[in-house]
Amino acid sequence: MKRLLLFFTLTFLALAPASAQPQPDTAQRAALDAFTARHGASWHIRWNEHTGTPASIFWGKTLPFTGTPLEAARTFLQENHKLFKMRSDLSDLTHIRTQAHRGIHHVKFQQTYQGLPVEGAEYLVHIHEDGGVDMANGTYYPTIQAPTRPALTEAAALRIAQSDLGNDVALQDGSTGELVVYPGDAQFHLAWKLRLSSETPPDAWIYYVDALSGAVLHKRSDYRELAVLGSGARLTLEPASRLPEPVAPGAPPPGPEAQGFAHV
Repeated sequence: MKRLLLFFTLTFLALAPASAQPQPDTAQRAALDAFTARHGASWHIRWNEHTGTPASIFWGKTLPFTGTPLEAARTFLQENHKLFKMRSDLSDLTHIRTQAHRGIHHVKFQQTYQGLPVEGAEYLVHIHEDGGVDMANGTYYPTIQAPTRPALTEAAALRIAQSDLGNDVALQDGSTGELVVYPGDAQFHLAWKLRLSSETPPDAWIYYVDALSGAVLHKRSDYRELAVLGSGARLTLEPASRLPEPVAPGAPPPGPEAQGFAHV
């Protein structure tokens, strides 16, 4: 009896539709058909349910692209920009770095909006020595609308973060506040990104403060900086100014996790 129940359960799961799995739109489907016709049908795509774009495309290898790894990566994305819902000229992608490991070049791009980095929006293309791409992955937001002029200064954002932490904290040595576009639940925010440290006890945080309202959008531990502090790094601290309690965090960490797999 148990085996029979298990059989029917597995059969139901196999036949049930993957309702959580996003589906490509008409333009993406046509781009997929063109992609598989040129580069083979073995590819799989993991879709980002929040952006409607590929979180990763893998289990295949393209025909070789010519040029340097960066040139090959840009050609790959431009050739398939409709699939990724990117601009045809990739004008909002800035090359961050290229790293090589065991014959694979990993080319990383940062998405920007009117010159400002979009937090958590990075895309990587992985290229073999022969110029073939075997994987691309990351987060890309095809539609962004956000303010670009802050109402708060960096100093005001720092005071808000210091007040929220309740400790004597300061910007990490050599660090300055950075204006970024922060993806929230329902909208994009212009935010100050601050890297903060305290000496006693050793602690480190990354804060996102809304550059218009002053709300603390998100905060998280900076584990890499904590490792430095644990080694005895010295900090120059300024007294924390007390301000009214800021708005409680209301947005999730950037780069929401995509769900599900789909064969192209």
